[in-house]
Amino acid sequence: MSNLIQFLKTKQTVLEMLRDRKYNVNEYFDEYGHYIDSIDENYRANHFRLIIKKNENERILVLFYEKKIGIDILKSIVVELDDINIKHAILIVNHKITSFAKKEIVNISSKYYFEIFSQNEMLYNITKHRIVPQHILLTDEEAKKIIDCYGKTFYLPKIFNTDAICKYYDGKVGNIFKILREKSIYYRVVVKDPKK
Repeated sequence: MSNLIQFLKTKQTVLEMLRDRKYNVNEYFDEYGHYIDSIDENYRANHFRLIIKKNENERILVLFYEKKIGIDILKSIVVELDDINIKHAILIVNHKITSFAKKEIVNISSKYYFEIFSQNEMLYNITKHRIVPQHILLTDEEAKKIIDCYGKTFYLPKIFNTDAICKYYDGKVGNIFKILREKSIYYRVVVKDPKK
């Protein structure tokens, strides 16, 4: 698969993911909700960016990188985030981020929020897989009703924050997913992956 085809498939999945998170991605889809598969004239193999709005106050920066992200590239991303006044970024990478860059992301996590996906993770939309049931990330109000019913989240089955579906919806520790199967409804509480 060529780099451009991989990029277009990844871009489509990212936009579908952001649409599922209630961001405004209408300009990238036709009136029937189908992705408009057009080559963006700004595409470059090493760096491509999107700025997507959820509302007037909430925007996200999506960056696609083929080069390995080290501390220098991370610092330039932070400068870019400051310049456009955005605190949340999604990085789509072809290579693992260096350990120094990972440490720096942890160090600046009180000011900036980074989500990192490999390009391979985003080639296909996990929510469209036939064996993956529908997952709905509950609002705080909906989650409170479930907790009131069960008593404590301790009694709910768990899902790791590193699970692909959890990452897709940006589930955070303590959030609750409602899982719709053919004949039943399940709930899972997001917990930290002990291996990470």
